[in-house]
Amino acid sequence: MQTLSAQFHKPTGVMGQVVGWVLAAENRDRNTWAVSLLDVQSHHRILEIGFGPGLAIEVAARKAVVGMVAGIDHSEVMVKQASRRNSAAIREGRVNLRLGDPALIPFENGFFNSVLTVNAFHMWENQAKGLSEVLRVLKPDGKIVVVEQPVSGDLEAQAEAVRIELPAKLAQAGFRSAQVENITLKRKPVVAAIGLK
Repeated sequence: MQTLSAQFHKPTGVMGQVVGWVLAAENRDRNTWAVSLLDVQSHHRILEIGFGPGLAIEVAARKAVVGMVAGIDHSEVMVKQASRRNSAAIREGRVNLRLGDPALIPFENGFFNSVLTVNAFHMWENQAKGLSEVLRVLKPDGKIVVVEQPVSGDLEAQAEAVRIELPAKLAQAGFRSAQVENITLKRKPVVAAIGLK
């Protein structure tokens, strides 16, 4: 069980590929909703941190048709799987996926209109440093959307904790207008915290 849990944290090898397929099958609605919160315009540049199998990347790239969608993920397996899913957009130069860490985002200051992370923020090793990096790469008035969905235990209690903790962390990092959006998918609560640079 611990090995399986580790695979969902950082997919590796053959088992990691299977985890990617499971994530793709289970999480399409959550990723589509998350991208809708970005209000993507055709010319926007978007970054996803922890893109997994690349579902949100795919949805965002359909909207940012003359912009660019980038992603960093700490799993080589997910970079490969998401690259296959988004191969046409990568060939067209509209999607750029890299192995990376939120504490050291490999893009210049003020490059992105928005940054998204879906069920990955709780795994960031240094959340404060990661949020500082997000602020750096966002344009003025740029948006961050952090989505988390509890998966086991007392889901409502966990979701309520997330509703309190995420906006506080965004505000502490220097984001303004931190607000919360909620949705229920497959009878489970999903919480998004939204902040502006």
